[in-house]
Amino acid sequence: RSTVSPPSIFLRTRWLHGDTPTATDLHSWFPGERRHEERGAGAELLSFFHGVNTHVVTREKEAAIARSHGHILRSGTAQWIDDNQFGLTCYAAGIFGAQAYLGNPSFTRLLSVVRNSLNVARASGQRVFLRRGAGEWQQLGVPSAFVMEPGEVRWIYRLGTDVVEARVWCSRELAASFLALRVVAGAPCEFLITHQVVIGAIEFEHAGAAKVYAAEGWMEFQPSEQSSLGRHQPDACFALAANSPDVMAALGGDASLYPDGLERGGPYATLLTKPVRSCGVIMLGTNAGVAGLSAAVAAARTEFAFGAGHARPPASPVQQLTGSDPGVARLNEVLPWFTHNAFIHFTAPHGLEQCGGAAWGVRDVCQGSVEWLLAAGEYATVRRLLTTVFEQQYSYNPNDPTVAGCWPQWFMFAPFRFIQQAHSHGDVCFWPVKALCDYVEASNDFAFLSTSLSYTDPELFTPSGSADSLWAHCDRVVAHCEARFLPGTALVNYGDGDWDDTLQPADPAMRTRMVSTWTIGLAYHTFRQLTAVCRRAGETDRANRLDLLLVRMRADFIRHAMPAGVVAGFLINEANGSLRPLLHPTDRVTGIRYRLLPMTRSILAELFTLEEAQRHAAIIAEELSFSDGVRLMSEPAVYHGGLEKLFKRADTAANVGREIGLQYVHAHIRYAEAMAKVGDADRLWQALQVINPVGLERVVPSAVARQSNVYFSSSDADFPDRIEAAARWSELRAGRIPVRAGWRLYSSGPGLYLNKVRTCLLGLRESFDEVIFDPVLPRQLDGLTAETHLLGRPVQLLYAIMAGTSAPTAIKLNGVSLPMVRREINPYRTGGLCVLRSVLAPLLRPTNNHIEITL
Repeated sequence: RSTVSPPSIFLRTRWLHGDTPTATDLHSWFPGERRHEERGAGAELLSFFHGVNTHVVTREKEAAIARSHGHILRSGTAQWIDDNQFGLTCYAAGIFGAQAYLGNPSFTRLLSVVRNSLNVARASGQRVFLRRGAGEWQQLGVPSAFVMEPGEVRWIYRLGTDVVEARVWCSRELAASFLALRVVAGAPCEFLITHQVVIGAIEFEHAGAAKVYAAEGWMEFQPSEQSSLGRHQPDACFALAANSPDVMAALGGDASLYPDGLERGGPYATLLTKPVRSCGVIMLGTNAGVAGLSAAVAAARTEFAFGAGHARPPASPVQQLTGSDPGVARLNEVLPWFTHNAFIHFTAPHGLEQCGGAAWGVRDVCQGSVEWLLAAGEYATVRRLLTTVFEQQYSYNPNDPTVAGCWPQWFMFAPFRFIQQAHSHGDVCFWPVKALCDYVEASNDFAFLSTSLSYTDPELFTPSGSADSLWAHCDRVVAHCEARFLPGTALVNYGDGDWDDTLQPADPAMRTRMVSTWTIGLAYHTFRQLTAVCRRAGETDRANRLDLLLVRMRADFIRHAMPAGVVAGFLINEANGSLRPLLHPTDRVTGIRYRLLPMTRSILAELFTLEEAQRHAAIIAEELSFSDGVRLMSEPAVYHGGLEKLFKRADTAANVGREIGLQYVHAHIRYAEAMAKVGDADRLWQALQVINPVGLERVVPSAVARQSNVYFSSSDADFPDRIEAAARWSELRAGRIPVRAGWRLYSSGPGLYLNKVRTCLLGLRESFDEVIFDPVLPRQLDGLTAETHLLGRPVQLLYAIMAGTSAPTAIKLNGVSLPMVRREINPYRTGGLCVLRSVLAPLLRPTNNHIEITL
């Protein structure tokens, strides 16, 4: 008797893809206006935007891209990492739910992740099979139309004359997700819904406990006691339920996957329906143990039956932009999607390609998340964020007791707080202080600085027991910076790296011998802001000490970091005490002439003079600007077949991905911010346009088709290998090389983008006891309007560009001319108008506020 198992349904069935939608189909399914239509070489419709915030992708668009369109959903409304949130990832290629999780997207998973972008592994996550009449089972694959809204996903399959629809959303109140299947046209059919179950972190690592309540139509799942989840979160458990037991023909393990109907003990849960026109599947989780699962299933079924509204991400900080320039409509379209992306990055850290996550990167959360939340006026959330981050500051450095004030590179939340990246790059210590200064400036909340917070033990990763004011926490960072100065200078050393992971040195000795000029600029910028906060708070002694330190830092930056008037990317401290520049026109070692990061950060930090800022802006325009954005360096690092000679990743990366293609969108957004600082409205506007995925092909003709409603973290040159990339780099600059989208969603970039639209383009910024109006708008945006908020009230901004593209001349609020307190000091151009909050507040109505800004 053969012991070989028959092939499972994943191996023996054919894909059932939706037919190509006809014009009649699309008009019927999506009546009314279509925006930003994307068409293929044969004029076929690929994608469009529709309704309020709906993005529609056709079968042809899905077939045209390398990675399946995807969307991440999560339950609830809280803007915080929440142990009780339930989330999942959906992909167009017939993956109705993957990486379904409770709280922690990495460790508390119900379903497996998608590990192959080509959908070769057909079993991962939640899948659906369909059988019509006496026919064979077929697996639902690519739909005729894939429909995304910020809070839900739909798949529409036209199958000849039949139409089948799947819809997935998460609950607003419960830790649950819902899958609704419906036969829109055609005879009833059977559905088999399969789930590859993990109940933990990694597929097949531990077998959890499952129990089937067949008569009640649901299953419960508990983690194995041997698993990490079972040890650290033993009360976490899950349920999988039919929306109605009456529609079920069978419910259980993997027996339905095999033609003989025998169980094989595989990690699968299946629901088989009778012939039906509609059915639903509920997934949910709880941290309260299995005793409450039955009631949770009942509550979820009630919500499913009544069609309660789905969870939605928060509204964009800026809404309803209108203007005659086509770029305005593109910008208006992308803002809710980038808000969704920023929301996921902050509250459920992971992405469409980066399945691992669930941790806060200290650098990332102090940039993208803080700046997004400040732009949204969510000061209480930022305060909570800063409290959490500062309590993660290490009380000492176990490797060097003389250097304290560090943070982990990233850390997880309880019950997995013991998982942290203990060492951090040399710039990480400055970001929490800068974020704190950003918060105090925006909120005018000086009392927060006196809050007493604990530290973290760097070896046990538990609270240290000691506590200090936030002032003292910042003092440790200042002392930490001074302890890292190169001997005889005020130049902070490289430490364990800077923001650009590509250029981590291969020689460990370089951590103390090398200087990143970008890190110097960041430290200087941070301490400038801290000095301003100290002075306004009456901390005169602290401010005076910082002033003296800033003078030293600036003097040494000018003396050492700018040979021949051009900032070097790095400096090497030689044995004779001299400082040799790298990534500079005089550099004969790397062959790389210019590095973007120190140029933009030095502008933002006001380290440059006006003439130096203009010179470096010109270098960026001439040497680092490409059709798809600015690049990190003028040339890629020389490849030596993977041998480490100078830099770890730059020397070993074989592919031309984001680190070798050199267009990091995050860095490009900082460039846009720098262009606002110098008042270059045209370059600011263009910079915001070339990284907006909506209608990107109209702005970047060399852009390869990509998902149009999600942030891409890089623009990668489409070279087959690094040798060809080096040989044809000039063609990339000329726009003759196609560029591909990098990883989607998981980045601090969406939050930065939202902030720059409000604070740089529209020029609305809260600053201590004032509000600063400092828009930087190109002339074609005359007449632009936008809706946002100010001092807790909704406002509509209206712009008239009369004389220049920055430095407004008049402001009216609800028809009343506002008195100017002063002009903000900007060393590179005329600054914005400053108006006291106390003047603005009484003039703001609960609704219907109009602010007219004349430039």
